Amino acid sequence: METEQRFAHPRTPRLVEEVVNLICQYLPLQHIKNARLISRVWNNRASHRLKEISRLHVDFEPRNFDLNLIKEQLHFRPHHVTILVRGLTPIKEEEELTCQPEGIVPSDLNLKSVWITGCERSNMKDVEVQIVGEIFAKSCTTLEEVKYDGYIRPRFGEGVVFRKVKKLGVYSLRWERLSHVAQTFFSTCPNLERLEMDYAGTNLWRKKRAQFPRYICKFAYYLHFHQFTDEPGPRGDSLYHFLLKHQSTLVDLGLTLECYDRNILLPPLPVLQSLRLTVPKDYKICWVDEDDLEKIDYAKFLPKLTRLTLKCSPEVDTFTLVDSFLPVKAHELKDYVGPGCATVREVVLRENPEGTAEWKERREQCCYFWRVWPEAKIRWDTLS
Repeated sequence: METEQRFAHPRTPRLVEEVVNLICQYLPLQHIKNARLISRVWNNRASHRLKEISRLHVDFEPRNFDLNLIKEQLHFRPHHVTILVRGLTPIKEEEELTCQPEGIVPSDLNLKSVWITGCERSNMKDVEVQIVGEIFAKSCTTLEEVKYDGYIRPRFGEGVVFRKVKKLGVYSLRWERLSHVAQTFFSTCPNLERLEMDYAGTNLWRKKRAQFPRYICKFAYYLHFHQFTDEPGPRGDSLYHFLLKHQSTLVDLGLTLECYDRNILLPPLPVLQSLRLTVPKDYKICWVDEDDLEKIDYAKFLPKLTRLTLKCSPEVDTFTLVDSFLPVKAHELKDYVGPGCATVREVVLRENPEGTAEWKERREQCCYFWRVWPEAKIRWDTLS
């Protein structure tokens, strides 16, 4: 549930309050997982469950950023907060004394979820950085989820560790100079299990690989890579080594590749259940173990796989990606008798045949994909 403060017209506050009261009174909450309520009014009729799942959106304006005042207005302390960092007017030196973190961030904040999102700021003042750091630090014992799509360098102070954080999303890394944001969270979230990030550059991998969390089981990766072109040999791929390191825990993997200059090397992933690949150009999957295999052996590389999603961008008019997941050549599927991969229950494929003849030929081949995934619901579509 998301609560935002800029909705009600000043002439109709009573009407909005009555609507909120009715929602709080009659809305069945036992099945609600995500909802969105936009209103200036939030009152005591909201149930404990409704308060528990509410997400508060607040603008980050240090001159008028008082979480204690927000608590008084809402009649409860929110557990989930999204902080919107916009193009703010820079704080003047004489204003900094009235914008200190000690007076703005309450000591018993105890948030469970913090999302930071906003535009790039090159003139961020130290006091603004300190306020954001205090919001994290004052919730270090209760925080369970972090999404960071901002450009403020997080500073938590010495000794701050987020032991309950298991879900982290870091989306600020399209510029290599911001990779310190991810490293800061990696070093302070020792029990991280679910990681989503976008990243471009090299130093996140090469300088401090050992600081990557050890227990990752879900990894959604939006790559904007301009790297790996100078790494020697087929086993020099840092992405491959990362997957190899986490192969015993990784159950969910999503890769979106941009400017990636090599074929994709995948090691055996014995517990992986969901795999999603989105590519902007012609990529081949290389299955790497003791021997580099030309064709996939599901029993060896993906024995637990249940969901497979392979999507090509409009620029890709070849079938290399999907063919990498077929145990035989596509034109041989008609005579293929197995063994198929019976663990897979859902397959989503998106390809872009270049012409009508290619489209018809591929469509005919798709009729035999069920021989590879006999228990799966298969959806094949194109952008053309």
